This record gives sequence, C-alpha cells and structure tokens, in this order.
Amino acid sequence: MSNLKIAKKLCNFLIEDAKEDLSLVGNLADLSGFDFHEQVVELVLSQFKEAYGGLWVGGGSHPYSRSY
Repeated sequence: MSNLKIAKKLCNFLIEDAKEDLSLVGNLADLSGFDFHEQVVELVLSQFKEAYGGLWVGGGSHPYSRSY
C-alpha cells in the first residue's frame, strides 16, 4: 500500500507550557544586519503567556494514507 498524502491543513494551538527559542531569530537578525532585542521580545512573550495562559503555536498537519 502506498503512503500518499491525503490532506494538508494549517493549524495552531494554545500551548500552556510552550518554550520559545529565539536563537534562530537572533542569528537571522545578525546575518541581516538588523537589531534584535531579545530581552524585549522575551518580555512581550511572557506578558502574552500570562494574559492568555500560553503561547499560540502554528504549524501544519499532513495526514498520510498509511496512518489510517
């Protein structure tokens, strides 16, 4: 039986204990010559987490025929 992708769906979730990793953003900012203020971003994210009970995390779902 082949393993065909049968759908593609964008999705997001509120994750209560999500951990942000800003290293990629910081590295891209450095390479691009932009100022990136990690402490400011961390402050905004922590305030968002407190207000909403977590962070919205986005991604995609790609179910395949073999998974059913």
